[in-house]
Amino acid sequence: WAQGVLRNAGFKFDDFIIVPGPSDNGKPVFLLNADAFIFWQRKEPDLQAGQTLMAQLVMDPAIQTMYSQITGSIPVRTDVDLSGDGWSDGQRRTAAALKDAVANNQAVLSLAHNMAQENGLTAAMIDVLTEYVKNKTIKPEQAVTRLAEAVEGAR
Repeated sequence: WAQGVLRNAGFKFDDFIIVPGPSDNGKPVFLLNADAFIFWQRKEPDLQAGQTLMAQLVMDPAIQTMYSQITGSIPVRTDVDLSGDGWSDGQRRTAAALKDAVANNQAVLSLAHNMAQENGLTAAMIDVLTEYVKNKTIKPEQAVTRLAEAVEGAR
């Protein structure tokens, strides 16, 4: 996403790099955070038609291309061609990394963005993790116990 901000500020693709995060087993890993649209089930035909139209527009390959080239993200659709102008090598590598991470079962949903679970559970976990990182007197074993207790308490 920073790519879109940098490009809008006048930077060129050669002015910055996009690199993968570290992995401890040599396989690509991918932290997934995606925008989502939620359509509540409606009975009114005009609202159903509007929801269908919105879904069609959002998933249109041309819209996916335009949006991702502006923002620096990668398309949610895996059939969008990233070989042409307007795509950075970083976007191409990122799309390939996602594909590889999915194939290797190493695509994980973002804890910080509530993609992996509900907000209350995230908040409980982040509180414990933050305390552990900031308080050097907490032993790893204590942190693990506190994390488990926080999760149980938030369920």
